[in-house]
Amino acid sequence: MATLKKPPQGKPRERVLTDEELAKVYKTALKATSAIHRLIYLLIHTGQRLGETRRLQWSFMTPSRITLPGKITKNGRTHTFPISEETHRTIYQFPRMGDYIFPPGRTHVRGKPVEVWANTVKPLADFKKECEVSDWTLHDLRRTFATNLQKLTVRLEVTEALLNHVSGTRSGIVGVYQRHDFFPEMHAAIALWEEKLNTLKAKA
Repeated sequence: MATLKKPPQGKPRERVLTDEELAKVYKTALKATSAIHRLIYLLIHTGQRLGETRRLQWSFMTPSRITLPGKITKNGRTHTFPISEETHRTIYQFPRMGDYIFPPGRTHVRGKPVEVWANTVKPLADFKKECEVSDWTLHDLRRTFATNLQKLTVRLEVTEALLNHVSGTRSGIVGVYQRHDFFPEMHAAIALWEEKLNTLKAKA
């Protein structure tokens, strides 16, 4: 076993949706007619991780912000980020079926309890046909979010705060001694992003 070579690691994805592609995806997501539409809407508006977004509970949200407890975040840290009034209003139009915004279709799979909806493969394939944009993943929406914030001249540390990254500008001694949460700056960045989305919506 020691002589076996490690399998080559795949090249990191670099896919960022163009404005035209994002407009089509966003226009379709706005229908909010199914869980995948609603999930994609949230991923576009917030830039959050897929796994954390699927575990959202209604109690995590207020009219102006969402707080993810450390027990569900990738880095184990509580993450609070702003949302717009429009995003909050749209989310509250989603159907309520328990504590989770995305409840599971079944309560048990192979004898084990299931808390949240997990299998997005078939719904996403159907969504791609509907929006007529292929060759993208749900995680590509997060990269598209971050790239567009850069285009909107949002400071890198603010984008990293929104994405809940603890590497880069928030790592090492900076993360230990500089404790500003960037919430006002994050709020301003989200406002810029919402303006961009509204422009895309008008063009779609």
